[in-house]
Amino acid sequence: MPRNPPRWWVMHRTGGAWKDLEVTDDAEDDYYVTLLRMRRSTFNRLLRVLAPHLEKQVTRWRKPLPPAQVLAYALHRWAHGDSNLNSSWTYGMGKTSGLRAGRDVSKAIIRCFGSVIGFGTFEERHRRMQKFTALGFPNCWGCIDGTHVFVDKPKKKDGDEFMGGHKRRFSIVAQSVFDTDLRILDLCYGFPGTVADGRVLRNSSLWRRGVSGELFTQDPEDSTRHLRPEIPGVPGGYLLADAGYPTLAWLVVPYGHSYVDPRTKIFDSRHKVVRSLVEQGIGLFKTRFQYFYRPHVCDLKIEGDEFWAACIVHNLLQAWGDLPEEYVPPPDAGSETQPPPSRAVAGELRVSEHVSPFNQGGRLWRRLEDAARRRVWGARGWIEKWMSAHQELQVLHRFLVKWGDDITVVLKDGGEKWRTEHNHSHYCARRWCKAVGSRLRQSRLNVCNCCNDVVDKLSQWRSEYMKFTKLINALKDRNDELQCELQKAREQHAYLETQLQDAIAAIAEARDQRDLAWHCYDEQFAEMTSDGPCDVDALAEDVHVVTLEDGGDGAAPSGDEGHVAKCTRCKSLQTKVEELGVKLEGMRWANTLLQEPPSFWNEVFED
Repeated sequence: MPRNPPRWWVMHRTGGAWKDLEVTDDAEDDYYVTLLRMRRSTFNRLLRVLAPHLEKQVTRWRKPLPPAQVLAYALHRWAHGDSNLNSSWTYGMGKTSGLRAGRDVSKAIIRCFGSVIGFGTFEERHRRMQKFTALGFPNCWGCIDGTHVFVDKPKKKDGDEFMGGHKRRFSIVAQSVFDTDLRILDLCYGFPGTVADGRVLRNSSLWRRGVSGELFTQDPEDSTRHLRPEIPGVPGGYLLADAGYPTLAWLVVPYGHSYVDPRTKIFDSRHKVVRSLVEQGIGLFKTRFQYFYRPHVCDLKIEGDEFWAACIVHNLLQAWGDLPEEYVPPPDAGSETQPPPSRAVAGELRVSEHVSPFNQGGRLWRRLEDAARRRVWGARGWIEKWMSAHQELQVLHRFLVKWGDDITVVLKDGGEKWRTEHNHSHYCARRWCKAVGSRLRQSRLNVCNCCNDVVDKLSQWRSEYMKFTKLINALKDRNDELQCELQKAREQHAYLETQLQDAIAAIAEARDQRDLAWHCYDEQFAEMTSDGPCDVDALAEDVHVVTLEDGGDGAAPSGDEGHVAKCTRCKSLQTKVEELGVKLEGMRWANTLLQEPPSFWNEVFED
């Protein structure tokens, strides 16, 4: 355990800013956002992972700093860019402890969250490319650009290497790749400020992986590759870059001012808008961590780890939704803050609710209708604004053409005045007005065509929806017919079941009658043999006459056709047996018919 009295060389220090972070009240998030650029919940989430890597062993000298204080100091220094001497005092630690804290925190963050910076899995890449597809660049992986981290002149280094020509300040170049969510996908840091972007790219790991085919290719193990379009000349993906980068199969740069084709200008404009994501990401990163924006004294060996750790924290804050207030996204088009569509547009796109017999289809159509209303409403608003601006420019153009030669510029200096003609300026103004007017007319025509295409597409979708509705109604009628036929088949089956039960009962009754007949025959035979000895031959002949076969028929001897059994009871018994035989034959036929398959009965009923 540490000794209670400190050594004489240990200075007493107060908590300072660290004590402000220990306050627990309603404004605790304000303290953390002001000092550390994150909420307290986010700080605690980081601390739970990094605390085991920041703990120090207790020795006999003095008690080590707690992991929370070490982490808070490193984040505070990165967020504000203060000097190590001033910022370490505010957290109750010395200069050496502050330097050691920044180094330990950066290594712990890289060790625990090193995989946060990367292009991710196949599913993450597919979702990222879908977002770029919505912006007009399908299969795009991200936007690449470089930035300068300003530092003081490194010791024992040539200052000319770190002094950029257009910046005129000592700096280190950092190359980064951003996505639509302003998260960093790739990073390269450490080149002097005089190195151009293209040279940084050629000496980075991104270049080696791109040239070797490790990146920007169609991977056979990617299950989402069939969901994306194939672009000729592009292996599987690409990055958007400015004119400072070379043109490659996986690196798309703008055409530049040398091309006058309108399509190339449109492409360059859209390319510039989408590529501005990387500039927004760099601005957001330096807003969070101003240590890498302001000039500071650094050690190049430690600076790289700290910059990498700060980029990891930036990605974690973006993923966890801890965003600055100035970067909160605006409300979407479906929110209540958007104005409703006009009555004319609503009348053109209104669809009766009884079109679809199913609620799910009706809801889907209403959602599509609302989206189209908002789209057309916005387009018509643009048309009205551009038409009014076009009219104003036409008035200005007529005024300049008519009075252009007489317009003068009055220069006032003290009490004297000069009137000077500027015919060349008038000519440039007229030419500019003509160019702007033509561009506005073309823009208005393009927007009108876009609105017409939207209305035509909506009409096409409505006709297809009506066709599908008719098909569904036809299938529904067919289903009703099949239900009726099934009900009839069930009734027929019930009737046949009843007939089968009746036949089974009749067979049981016939069997009882057969047993009764044999019983009567046994009684008669006993009475005939109980009177005394009889002629055995005559008795055998009578028995042969009344013998019953399987079918119950009496068989007469073939030699004497006129011989008839003389016993009247035997005759009556034989008659009953014959009747039972006829009934058994009918039951046998009924049982045979009931054993037939359903297809046999379908053919019988259809005939």
